[in-house]
Amino acid sequence: MGSLAIILRNAGVDIPTEVQVQVDARLRDLKRALDEVPRNSPEWASMKEAGMVLDVQGWRFRCLIEQSGPGGIEMLVVDGATRID
Repeated sequence: MGSLAIILRNAGVDIPTEVQVQVDARLRDLKRALDEVPRNSPEWASMKEAGMVLDVQGWRFRCLIEQSGPGGIEMLVVDGATRID
């Protein structure tokens, strides 16, 4: 079972520093938990297909599991951030 890389793709969005710090910590926690999920499990397939949402201090971050090509590195990608309050 490989370890996920964390990739941020929300360039251009001005996220407050205190929110960024909390998001970084939660992403590390999420990565550790996901690293324990068997890649051939139904749970992994569901998360990979549906993605996940992380809400932090009035911000919503969309997280996806992607692969960098056949047999490539699996990545936890934050591909969007929006203000929700």
